[in-house]
Amino acid sequence: MLKWIAVCEGGRRNPITTEKSNLESSALKEFDHAKAAGTLNGRRIIGMWMIEDATEQANVIRICGSVPREIIQRHKLYQERTRGCREC
Repeated sequence: MLKWIAVCEGGRRNPITTEKSNLESSALKEFDHAKAAGTLNGRRIIGMWMIEDATEQANVIRICGSVPREIIQRHKLYQERTRGCREC
């Protein structure tokens, strides 16, 4: 199961947080498209990330923009486990 969390610009600089759960693999393509465009639902992306909830570690498999430090660390751990990468 995939979970997508996005923080986008809102009116008067109030960020809007969106969470989508129970996503299918096609969401990966949608995430990459939004990342490339820099927008989601017509709003500029501040930060977003995707979590694979079905895993024991709740892997953070995608990140974009400004995300919490914990999310960055979890993403790096995921990259190291899946790619054997030491400096991702």
